[in-house]
Amino acid sequence: MRLLALPALALFLGTAAQAQTIELYGGTIAGPSQLDYGPLPSNPPTIPWDMDAGLVAGGGWYVGLPGGFEIGVDAMTTSRDYTGQPSTISTQSLMLAGRMQFPNMQMGGFTPYAGLGVGMINVHYSDPTSTFLNGSDLVAGYQAEIGTRFNLTSNMGAFVAMKYQATFDDPVIQTEYVEYQSLSIIGGVRW
Repeated sequence: MRLLALPALALFLGTAAQAQTIELYGGTIAGPSQLDYGPLPSNPPTIPWDMDAGLVAGGGWYVGLPGGFEIGVDAMTTSRDYTGQPSTISTQSLMLAGRMQFPNMQMGGFTPYAGLGVGMINVHYSDPTSTFLNGSDLVAGYQAEIGTRFNLTSNMGAFVAMKYQATFDDPVIQTEYVEYQSLSIIGGVRW
C-alpha cells in the first residue's frame, strides 16, 4: 500500500506545479430542434417534440499537462422550453474532461482545441400544468467540444466553442422516457 502512495504523491505534486486555469462561460443551445419522449416500456422514446433554443452556463477547472493536454472538471447547466408548451427540460452536469490544444495550428493568436468528457447529468422535467409528470433522473453522460482560444492579457484569455452533450441512456421521469442531448455555442473567459 505504501508503494502506491509514493507514485500518487508524486503525481499530485507534479500536477500542482503545472499551469491551472479556471473558466466561466455562457451561451445558447443551438440544437437539436426536437427531442423525443415516450411512455414506459417503449425504449427508445419515439414521440418528437419541438424545442425552443435554450440557455447554457458553466465553469471549469483544468490542469495543464505536458504536450498540450489538459485534464479537469466541467460543470454546466442548461434550460430549454418545449415549443408552444409550458414545460421545460433543464440539466446540471459534472464531467471529468480531457482536452488537447493544437498550438501548431495557431493562426493570428487563435489556438484551436478539442476535448471529451464523461460524467453525470441530472435531467429535470417540469410542467406547471401537470405536476404528476414532474421529476428528475441522474444518468451517465458524455460531452465533446471543439473551440479556439486567444489571449486577452498575459494571464487572461477568452474562448469560443461548440459543445455537444448527451446521456448514454434516456432518463426516466415518472412514467416517461425523455431524450436529452444538446449542441451549445458558448463563449467565456479563462484565467
